[in-house]
Amino acid sequence: MSRSLIDRYTYGHSSWPAPFTPEAEILLENPRRQNEMLQLAQHQIEVQKAASRAVVQSNIAGAQIISNEIAQQTRILENMIGGMTLGIAAAADQISDSIDILGDRLCAELAEIRWQLSQQNESLEKILDLLRNSRNNEAQQLVKQGVRHYVHGEYLESEERFRKALDFDTTDYQVLMNLAYTPIFAERFDITFSVGP
Repeated sequence: MSRSLIDRYTYGHSSWPAPFTPEAEILLENPRRQNEMLQLAQHQIEVQKAASRAVVQSNIAGAQIISNEIAQQTRILENMIGGMTLGIAAAADQISDSIDILGDRLCAELAEIRWQLSQQNESLEKILDLLRNSRNNEAQQLVKQGVRHYVHGEYLESEERFRKALDFDTTDYQVLMNLAYTPIFAERFDITFSVGP
């Protein structure tokens, strides 16, 4: 003990506790306990630093695992998309080729149909011309005969020829006009005609 402590103990200073009492032990042991507390606090700080480093390392490792997993899934998706793109491109090429082939076939078929229609049209025009000419020829012959009878005053024969010509061609204006004039001129000569065809 230091000298001042002995003096105080000897002379009985009441402010200081007696030696070997709990109060004296607290006062005398305080620096050692403070050092222990500081060491304990430093140890606690080191433990917390180690724990925080472990947490950081664990987080980094977890983040790395997640990053690797995302990278792997990305590569898988890229491969799948690449495969799908190639498949779609191949399918599109096949469809395009098929459409081209179908288009060529359709063009050939349409050309064939066009040729057949033109041949058919030519044949139909020839048939129609033949029919028109045969009808027109007979109708024209009958009109000529009717006009000849009309000119000679044979009105009944003229009407008969015009009516027969009308059977061949109901749209011939000459037949209709001559058929209308025949009764008009026949009235001058008191000839009676049958009404209607």
